[in-house]
Amino acid sequence: MREAKRQLYPGCTKFSRFSFVVRLLHIKSLYRISNSAFSAHMKLLAEASPECNTFPKSYDEAKSILKELGLGYDL
Repeated sequence: MREAKRQLYPGCTKFSRFSFVVRLLHIKSLYRISNSAFSAHMKLLAEASPECNTFPKSYDEAKSILKELGLGYDL
């Protein structure tokens, strides 16, 4: 539940960290984006965003956020 309330970055009201990760993984699945391409996108987003962002740094980190909540993710 903590992730569902955690801000993506200070002042962000549109997404929580959890809702952002769910959307990212949904897009990854829809467009069959590889794990390495997903991780590269995450790295770029983190570099281009405010330093205090909470974006996952890789595919594995994004997947682990869902796993902590007992939600699986299979491609």
